[in-house]
Amino acid sequence: GAGDQLLTALAHRIALGLASIVAVLDPDLVVLTGSVLKAGGDRLLDLVRSELAELAVARPTIELSGIPDRPVLRGGLCVALSTVRDEVFDTIQSSQAVGRS
Repeated sequence: GAGDQLLTALAHRIALGLASIVAVLDPDLVVLTGSVLKAGGDRLLDLVRSELAELAVARPTIELSGIPDRPVLRGGLCVALSTVRDEVFDTIQSSQAVGRS
């Protein structure tokens, strides 16, 4: 029906974009996210996998993100917090080492 046609067209467009990325980066894993992809669910995911298989030589694993809200923001925050923790604890350890000398 019309819904299947929409999902097929959307899957083709997504796979077309992914094919370029996969050709250059050759990732082992591609994690997709966003409200449209989540709404399309497994059906859209399967169509994207199928379309990408026709467009690209590389065959990365393609999955939907399990993080419900703002996964890019959450990932960025995790990296930032990890960096700050490393810097703070490195500074504390360096200060303690200097104090012992």
